[in-house]
Amino acid sequence: MRKRMTNESEEKDERKRLTNVMVEKFTCGYFKPPSKYAGQQKSQDTLWDSECAGFGMRLSHKTGTRTYILLHRVRGTGKEVYITIGRHGDGWRLGSGDPQFDPRAKAQELKLKMRAGINPVEQQAQELAEKRAREAKDAALATTLKEVMEDYFLHRRTKHGPLRTATKDDIRRHVEGNMSEWQDQPIANITRDTALAKHVEITDRGAPSQANACMVYLRALCNHAREMHADKTTGAYTILAVNPVTLMFKRRKPNPEKPRTGRIPLDRIGAVWSMLRKRAVDAPREVDRAAADWISLVLLMGTRKTESGALRVSDIDLEAKTMHLRGEVADATDGFEGVKNHNDLILPLSETMAQILEARIAAIRGDYSGDAATQYLFASYGAKRPYVTDPRALFTTISKLAGRRISTHDLRRTYEDICKAVKVDPDERRLLFNHAASDVHGAAYSNNPDPEMLRPAVEAIAKYVTDAALVAESKNVLPFPSKKTG
Repeated sequence: MRKRMTNESEEKDERKRLTNVMVEKFTCGYFKPPSKYAGQQKSQDTLWDSECAGFGMRLSHKTGTRTYILLHRVRGTGKEVYITIGRHGDGWRLGSGDPQFDPRAKAQELKLKMRAGINPVEQQAQELAEKRAREAKDAALATTLKEVMEDYFLHRRTKHGPLRTATKDDIRRHVEGNMSEWQDQPIANITRDTALAKHVEITDRGAPSQANACMVYLRALCNHAREMHADKTTGAYTILAVNPVTLMFKRRKPNPEKPRTGRIPLDRIGAVWSMLRKRAVDAPREVDRAAADWISLVLLMGTRKTESGALRVSDIDLEAKTMHLRGEVADATDGFEGVKNHNDLILPLSETMAQILEARIAAIRGDYSGDAATQYLFASYGAKRPYVTDPRALFTTISKLAGRRISTHDLRRTYEDICKAVKVDPDERRLLFNHAASDVHGAAYSNNPDPEMLRPAVEAIAKYVTDAALVAESKNVLPFPSKKTG
């Protein structure tokens, strides 16, 4: 203990009142015996001030940086605190007496706080945290609905990956259409009452389903905005402590939506099939023939609109008589990013469907000099998409034959009726529709991916439709009048 006091006394005797000249001339000293580094120059060294205890200048030999420091205890804590004041010449020089510019004056100011039991480092950290919290709150309060939407598109991930283009387009349509007056306003301004008023407004103009969808998307965007600006440490929400749309739905339930029931009656399926095949043969244009073949595929296979419309020649295996519905499409330049549930599916083609597609592929290969495998099975000249998805004139004819308005999705409901008529097993129907299993049996047992397991079902479906067409055609044949007797 005495030896330590002697060394401190000797060191104190060597201290002088720091001046700018002294600071600028100071160089790092050398290690002395018994140090193993004796004779080597120190990587950094400190020049202490005799006037203000604990105040000094630390020099880095490598960079030449001269930094003013303070080493002092906080009263009542016994904790010695090391504080960096600033670099010499970088706004700090000795002699002015102003704590804003003079490091010695600043050190004395800091020591007064420490003698009062205040830790300047902790105080500064708290002030900085409060400042950042205010800035974060201001940024959160200023974030617009449109900015949240763009961030949602960029960062939102489902279990299958990023949002699909169709989903983004639908959200954008609601934000820029139904909520156009809000898109450039802070999302924090949305309240339960404003959300309620918007839901009522859209409902009253005759779009109850659209009102529900708009609020569902808004709820998702509000949740995203909360997470965007949540405290990084505690997770506490800076804005929208409670989602306003969630509160709104507690006061007003979503509009009731009845499942659609449109379909072609079973007794008119034959007439529709007969018309489609005649239209395919007699079509004046290739695009009309493609439309007839495409609707024939939807009727016999029960596919969704885009997943079958975007089929390419390479998706058909005529030798195996199968059709591949792609689960994911990386380069979705044509608007098709894969089937709805992201599951790859290979379905068997009935003999009837295989013959139709064989003729179509042969025609495509005859027309294209390049790689026909990349061509669309049902190409069109549409401005939005390069394949058939909306042959309105043909659907008008189908609707007349069916006795009711028919859409593409109504053909899937018709397909379900045909499946039931030919007694296709419910689990097989789920696989044909590419629906996710709803129970353990379907998910773990009735899940054979071999398309041959479904071939009897698709053949039975095709036979039902073609037989119905023969019956419909026979009814349209007028019998010759019988000769009168006697």
